[in-house]
Amino acid sequence: MIKIFDNYYTEKENHQINDKLTEPKWAYTGGGVSDGDYHSYFWHMDNLENDNFFLTPYAKTVKNLELKNPSLIRIYANGQTAGQTGLPHEDDGDTTILYFPKPWMHIWGGHLYFLENNNITSVVEYKQNRLVVFPANTTHYASPTERQYLGLRTSLAFKVKHE
Repeated sequence: MIKIFDNYYTEKENHQINDKLTEPKWAYTGGGVSDGDYHSYFWHMDNLENDNFFLTPYAKTVKNLELKNPSLIRIYANGQTAGQTGLPHEDDGDTTILYFPKPWMHIWGGHLYFLENNNITSVVEYKQNRLVVFPANTTHYASPTERQYLGLRTSLAFKVKHE
């Protein structure tokens, strides 16, 4: 079941997360998923669980969501520029928590798609300060941003296992 929470963090927390995601830690190593004929790569900021800053929003989030016996697997960020798309995939762990920190206009694309049997079942619009929670085994992908958007669409991911 997909859960959506708008205006999740305070304005100050959202601003701090955005600031942290502008640090020069990005590498072109995200995605790497292949459907056999097509490979998808985009920007990635890995190992954020080693940065104490990101443990604070993680702790607040799992507490607020009342997750049963949560155990952090990893924290990372994805970044996409115009034309960079994800491919449908499932995640590791039991629960995926995605956070959308950037100011956004829906016409820029970059929305989150969910699929079942290779059919789109729902779309969650990228919206600033939105938190999306779903079972990790749910097939999903982020669509590319439109060419008119010249920035980096970012999302922060918390991967959780339930002990």
